[in-house]
Amino acid sequence: MNVYAGYLRGFKSAIIDMAQPVQLTNGPAPLTFVPEIVYAYGIGLKSEMFDKRPMLNLAAFRSDDKAYEANQSILVETATGPIAR
Repeated sequence: MNVYAGYLRGFKSAIIDMAQPVQLTNGPAPLTFVPEIVYAYGIGLKSEMFDKRPMLNLAAFRSDDKAYEANQSILVETATGPIAR
């Protein structure tokens, strides 16, 4: 029988958006974004019983994401056709 637990801290550095500013309803979109940090946890159990015939494996995972960053393209209609920003 094996019991395990794990912890991970992931990091994605801060970014600067060099694209043309985007106007939101409440003002312009920010040009800089804070770093993204992810904390991940896992715990589990692995076992073999009765001459290695039946096996039982259990696992649970959780991740907490701070300042999640996602890419998004917006289609803008121009005189020459739509472009993605």
